[in-house]
Amino acid sequence: MDFDLCIKNDNLKIYCSSSLKDFSNEFIEYYNQNIEHIKKELSIDEDIKLIVALTDNLDQANFVYGKSDFSGFFNDTGAFAYINLNGSKTKDYMFKGLMHELIHHLYKYYVYGKNNERITWVDEGIAQFFSNQKDELEDKNKYLLFVRENLKTDGNINLNKLNHDDKSFGNNNGYNLSYIAIRHLCETKTHDEFIDIIKNRDKLLEYGNRIFSDISFIPKLKFRSMTLEENIDTIKWSFFEENGSINVHKYVIEYFPELASLDINSSKDDIYKRIEEVVTADYNKYKTKMDSEAERYNLLWNEYNDKYFYLLSSYLGVDWPSNISEITATVGLTPIFPRNIDDFSFSVGTNMDDLKLISTCAHETLHFLWFEKWKQLHPETSREEYDAPHIVWKYSEMVTDPILNNKPFSDLFNFTEKGYDSFYELYDNGMRVMDNLRSIYSKNMSIDDKINSGFSYISKLFEDKLDTTKSM
Repeated sequence: MDFDLCIKNDNLKIYCSSSLKDFSNEFIEYYNQNIEHIKKELSIDEDIKLIVALTDNLDQANFVYGKSDFSGFFNDTGAFAYINLNGSKTKDYMFKGLMHELIHHLYKYYVYGKNNERITWVDEGIAQFFSNQKDELEDKNKYLLFVRENLKTDGNINLNKLNHDDKSFGNNNGYNLSYIAIRHLCETKTHDEFIDIIKNRDKLLEYGNRIFSDISFIPKLKFRSMTLEENIDTIKWSFFEENGSINVHKYVIEYFPELASLDINSSKDDIYKRIEEVVTADYNKYKTKMDSEAERYNLLWNEYNDKYFYLLSSYLGVDWPSNISEITATVGLTPIFPRNIDDFSFSVGTNMDDLKLISTCAHETLHFLWFEKWKQLHPETSREEYDAPHIVWKYSEMVTDPILNNKPFSDLFNFTEKGYDSFYELYDNGMRVMDNLRSIYSKNMSIDDKINSGFSYISKLFEDKLDTTKSM
């Protein structure tokens, strides 16, 4: 193939037609700005001299599929590509596409080994990740959404079975999945560990078989209206609940004043019948309001969902359970917001302002992952102790303050987290217990040590029957 020009510097030589002169000069500048960083990320120390051949003559580019305005491949000297400057692809897109092909060359000849059999998902994942072809996914929220959407249907695929020869790679979302897999390895391993893995064929095949089981799934919190039966059951439970830290019964009576005349010592059947009558009447009256509030809440929380759940998982050092893809929040006529840590659900009322809604969601969902962490640290804890009035439950309610009011969560949210009022009336030798707990969580130590140190402190104080006065 004949070329009009040879444009070069010390490390890169480009053969091209005269119509691609400006493009080639700009690409050399782009290459020089990025190559040292790429070499560092791939632990390449050698001087590299590459050759690129570019054509805008489609007759010379028999490797182009369909009507693509950019297409390329790598070879043993560098890369060859077809460039259509008058097409739909931007210059940035084509620069990154060229870097993609050159990274294929670098990985094969300077990292993995030219005689080793290619593993398609590794090669394509590395080329995409280090060429910044998906730079829009540098935004963590967008990336987490990207992961969830792609793993929702393709998360069980064995990447090693995908290749270009039988088109299974392209037909099975191979590019997106390989990008996620390589990015996951890069972000969860040290640099040395990452390099060791991408050089080792056996390790790569092992990861290709199971890597998506290692990736933490970020659940989606979704609101919906309570059914009538759910709303009735919530109020029945609340009417008789004795929390110890808040007067649940009092809140129910204030919310449904029609229930104030009920004698709590009456038969449960009579009480339940009256609750059913009162709740049903109001439910039918306000059902449309509940539906619209569920829609409003979903829009409000969506901005925080992925970022918060990712930060929470990182902070606590525990993954969200892979079987929990959705957290359900029901919207109903209720003055209190009960949660169920067994099925990752909770309830809220209507007419919540924006800040109250966000703070409630952050508080309640923290408990779900908190107890996953607690199971790791204290597997001996019985399920009963996770609920009121046990110390494990009290501690879980107290820690929301020092956790959510500190970084990184204080940078994400605009609210000030506050636990039950009764917690702030507790004193230890004249010092507020909550201030002492905040001090523990502000120390420079692991989250495991913070959790255990805080629990030891709170347990001893409750066992010693806390003094609720300020005096020494």
